Amino acid sequence: MKLRPILVAASLCGMSSFCSAEKFIINLKDPVYSEGVVKTDQGGVIEASDLRIQARKLIYTNTKEIRKVCAEGDLMMEYRGHYFVGDKLEFDLKNRTGYLINGRTKLDVWYMGGHLLELCDNGEYYIENGFVTTTPNRANPWRIAAEAATITDNRNIRAQNVTLRVGNAPLFWFPFYRGNLNRFTDPPIRYRLLYDKGLGPRFSFRWRFFSTETFGAYARFDYRFPFTFEEKRKGAVGPGGALEADYKSKNKRTLFQTRNYGALDKNFPNEKGPKRYRFQGIYKTKTKDEYSRIHAQWDKLSDDRMVGDFRDADFELNTQKATYLEASHYDRSVFGDLTVRPKINEFQSLNQELPSAAVGLRPFELFHTGVISENYLSGAYLDYTFTNKIDKILRDQQSGRFQTINTLYRPISFNGITLTPKAGIVGIFYTDSPERETKGQFLYTYGGDANFRASRTFFCFKHSIEPYAQYLGYSRPSAAVDDYFIFDIHDGYDKLDQLRFGIRQLIHTRTNPIFLPTFALDVYGYSFWGAKSFNQRIPKLFADLEYNQPSYAILGGVGWNLQESVLDYGNVQFLWTINANIALGVEFRHRSKFYWRKAIYDNFVVDFARSLDELLDSPLSDKRNTLLTKAHLRLTPRWNMHFQSFHGWGRSNEPRYNGARVDFYTMLTGSWQMKLSYEYLPNDEYRFSYSFKLIK
Repeated sequence: MKLRPILVAASLCGMSSFCSAEKFIINLKDPVYSEGVVKTDQGGVIEASDLRIQARKLIYTNTKEIRKVCAEGDLMMEYRGHYFVGDKLEFDLKNRTGYLINGRTKLDVWYMGGHLLELCDNGEYYIENGFVTTTPNRANPWRIAAEAATITDNRNIRAQNVTLRVGNAPLFWFPFYRGNLNRFTDPPIRYRLLYDKGLGPRFSFRWRFFSTETFGAYARFDYRFPFTFEEKRKGAVGPGGALEADYKSKNKRTLFQTRNYGALDKNFPNEKGPKRYRFQGIYKTKTKDEYSRIHAQWDKLSDDRMVGDFRDADFELNTQKATYLEASHYDRSVFGDLTVRPKINEFQSLNQELPSAAVGLRPFELFHTGVISENYLSGAYLDYTFTNKIDKILRDQQSGRFQTINTLYRPISFNGITLTPKAGIVGIFYTDSPERETKGQFLYTYGGDANFRASRTFFCFKHSIEPYAQYLGYSRPSAAVDDYFIFDIHDGYDKLDQLRFGIRQLIHTRTNPIFLPTFALDVYGYSFWGAKSFNQRIPKLFADLEYNQPSYAILGGVGWNLQESVLDYGNVQFLWTINANIALGVEFRHRSKFYWRKAIYDNFVVDFARSLDELLDSPLSDKRNTLLTKAHLRLTPRWNMHFQSFHGWGRSNEPRYNGARVDFYTMLTGSWQMKLSYEYLPNDEYRFSYSFKLIK
């Protein structure tokens, strides 16, 4: 086939001012020219800046009144970086506008088109009787249909009379839709089918019905339906729905997320009162210099099992059932923060801060002496409230609390040795106490740090060694520990004298491409004077180990209780990436009944304040063993498997427990990811889920 090129700018420039402004080329097979019209029915191509049209039938008209192209048959068009196909095209070259009959195009994972696709000169295009789907076939298994839609040059979409259809059956209808096709930080559509033993299957559908470049709004529909007659008899059925929203500013300094869910569902089959809900959200913002920040979050639940029963990564914001507001500001000389932490869930026990505030000065040197001063002042009204089931039985703990912490320290360096003596005071005033009277607390703090660091470089590695010692002491407080309210660990003060001493070693090798040390070992112990739960001067020794290689790592730590001659705790973790297809991890955790459950493990005030028998009879003593495993396997280029499990044993008067989860996921055609999951839990032996989501 031989095409005859015609340079329109040369042959027809006298007839068209458009041609003198822009050159374009027409390549036609067997063209016919008559009175400003060039046409063919044997195929051809018309090219210009940001424009390319090819079709079997082409008609180019260039007269004083008309400058246009008509094309049909095997039609394909490239315009402003987008590709279009259709049955028929009419395009005005002067105004850069036109329309396609039964036109279709593709944007990222979206295939879209309509009976009439109108092209505008500003890059927008209007679709009449249109559709959006993720499959290129004309017979789409599903589609989003719209009576009319407009897509802008920056990929914002506006649609009216929107219907979600599977096959030809309509499932959902919305009067309008607004969105942004660039917003693919999360999938726009997700389906999921979950099966719980005893409660039956639950179907879930999530759709982003409105979005801009920074904001997205989502609708979710759930329905649990009976799978067996027994499940129907128990009444484990009901619909559910959710409204969700995500916002992230263009400067990435402000974030807002909310998930609001309600359902006619159940905790367990024979439960009464099935209405359940969860309203949660997060708002975070910061100034440009990051000196001022605000963090607010809320998590209102209908019951304490809501989180576990509706485990869904799409729905979890990691609010952890906590509701609070924090505002903070830092500058060169002062910092301050304000916190409000109310109780909004009846089933929770919580130390409410209504509110609490703190202010501190930046550490400063006193009169060029080298002595550094740190000063901190806080005030709060605290209300420790218990779950409603026992709140009327236990005594209230409500009090105003004002505290000052002032510390002086002076680093002294000599021949590689650094000594830092410390001294300070702690003062606390409570407006109420167990005796219903004001109570003051005062004590001195004293201690210091000492360390020495030396290193030597050998041919292929560098060895660093650091002996250290840390001494911490409290004078006897002016108030006994039982004479005032204990709201958290920062209220617990008693006479304390403890010394941590040890030696830390690091080895960095030249051949290790990662920045972590190849080998790290920290061996240390604690010595106590006057502790009620210890009768030995050095009752505990510890060792923390870390070994890092490019493909595997070993992390662990052990603690030996010299007084009781038992392993106080032992943790070891092995992580191994075998190759590009296999990665696994195994972790073992052991805790003896003498290794207390504490928020701060190196805070030993409770060992000075309470006897060993008291601590063993308290919830702080919790012996247990735990084994955790995880593995990731790429079974085929398209199929992947992720496995994780946990196993526990050794807890007093409690049986062994086991749990596991396995996920299989693969990419389907049309940018859909399918996921099959099975989960085994001590209270839910059979939990299956099937989901697929649209991803970029």
